[in-house]
Amino acid sequence: MKYILRVLFVWFGLCSLLFAQDVPGARELERADATGEKLAEIVGKITRDKEGAINRADATTPQIKALLLQLKEEYLLAAEAGNAVAMYKLGNMLAKDLMRFEGCVAFGMSAKNGLMAGSVAAMRCLSGPDVRGRVREDQFETLRRAMKSTDLYAVYYPIAYLNPICFGPPQVDLRAMGPDERRAHLIPQPLSEQQFRVEGNYLLALNVLEMKGRSGWEEAQEYANEAFRGGCKNDKELRRLLEVLKP
Repeated sequence: MKYILRVLFVWFGLCSLLFAQDVPGARELERADATGEKLAEIVGKITRDKEGAINRADATTPQIKALLLQLKEEYLLAAEAGNAVAMYKLGNMLAKDLMRFEGCVAFGMSAKNGLMAGSVAAMRCLSGPDVRGRVREDQFETLRRAMKSTDLYAVYYPIAYLNPICFGPPQVDLRAMGPDERRAHLIPQPLSEQQFRVEGNYLLALNVLEMKGRSGWEEAQEYANEAFRGGCKNDKELRRLLEVLKP
């Protein structure tokens, strides 16, 4: 929680950085990513070494915990410097820890600061027939604009995305799972910029149908066609809704 509060504290000072020519916080993000690579290397060795897995895990658990704390802190510093990719990666870490609200806040901040992938992740947080109101409508507009704009952070793709709809395994209801089972499904999958745009168009179509019903069918069909042309694989739910709500 303290990480999100600190990011919120500097929130209003970050928006103006969108108009800078250079990506803000690039050096801080590079430092954090290096820590992430070191952490992944240690965890990878534990996973691959089956014979001595338990002993190695016991020996490295304190180091892993320390690196996780360091990684969060370094992503936070990069976020405070205005880097939207760092905000997004912090959101992934929080979501992985099942801190869904805090993760969604971080995704929303990355979206407001110019990361198209952040717009997709933030819209995903607000999707569903039980989510209503102005916040969802505003995020829909943010995502719609992001789909038509050049991404300031294009050089940073591919970017990991939790539980993708179009390019991941068949979708499951995470809310029906226990914490351990849910964590197992929350494995980030790297997506290219184009794949994120496919995910974004899918979400635009889905949300138009949920917010407008039959009156938004033609608009939803246009977004859906973009997602299908882009290679969306898990499209059964959207096709079903389009068929049911067809005027």
